[in-house]
Amino acid sequence: MDKAKAYFVLALTCVLWGGTPACGKVLVSKMPPLALTGTRFLLMALVIFAFLLLTSRGRHELMPQGRRAWFVIFLMGLTGVYLHNTVLMVGLNYTTASNTALIESIGPTVTSVLAFLVIGERLSLKGWTGIAISCVGAICIVVRGSLDALLSLDINKGDVIVLFAESMWSVYTVISWYLPSRVGSLCATAWSGFIGSAMCLTTAAAVGDLRCDDLGFDGLFAMAYMVLGSGIASFVGWNWGVQRVGASKTGVFVYIIPVAGALMGYLFLNERLLPAQILGGAIILSGMVLTMRSKTASRTDSRSVIKKEKKKASVQVAEQGTGQSSKG
Repeated sequence: MDKAKAYFVLALTCVLWGGTPACGKVLVSKMPPLALTGTRFLLMALVIFAFLLLTSRGRHELMPQGRRAWFVIFLMGLTGVYLHNTVLMVGLNYTTASNTALIESIGPTVTSVLAFLVIGERLSLKGWTGIAISCVGAICIVVRGSLDALLSLDINKGDVIVLFAESMWSVYTVISWYLPSRVGSLCATAWSGFIGSAMCLTTAAAVGDLRCDDLGFDGLFAMAYMVLGSGIASFVGWNWGVQRVGASKTGVFVYIIPVAGALMGYLFLNERLLPAQILGGAIILSGMVLTMRSKTASRTDSRSVIKKEKKKASVQVAEQGTGQSSKG
């Protein structure tokens, strides 16, 4: 039941993220990318801080305790907010949106590999097969079912930059697994967002790109969505989900984003929804179901099993000792 709840939250999270490109199209003409990212995460942090101040029952709910917690949160802000967004914007100057979307589709694979190397989390063959199937579905959506479009893609240095940016999101996902259990998702999201926004705004100011035009009603609505919907709700849900189902299974939910993005474009931007995109969405969902039904194991699980076996053995020995003494 807990995993089913986590899966639902992660799916909803990625549906909300699917609306980010549509909102970004509205705001990108009003604010430079770095200023937009910094402002978005700063507002997210301030809203969460205000909520925690009003509802927290102790300092521990507002301030992470311990050097490890602060170190993990700093790395989350650096990788998931600052490097992911900043490097991605640099890469987009040298490559196409299609190439970028294709590279993003390998994100869950990178996450699973990092999860294995860093935390020892292992997917079964069924899990890897599900990721591969979902990757095929994502590619089908990106190239809209055209083999010529796939073959005509030109690989350049921008693609390498985008690959690094997407790897930073995978690093963010794996790093968040190390958050101490006493640090809440709201607290971690607020502080990592605040740290990342400070880096973004500082960089924007340094390059003279810190400006904002009149947003208007559409711009304000888009910003509100990116702060509350694809911001606070999504990042809190993502960090919460990683703690409950692991980095590998969480990563595969990223494939929902292009499906949701295509639907958002169809519903709100009057973009066409092609049969190949519908087919790609169905393929993605089938791969996700396969991955979610697979088994994972980690070094932590192995250690806990060993501890349980040792404890069980010691109890049995104690019981045997008690039985022998009572007989005597």
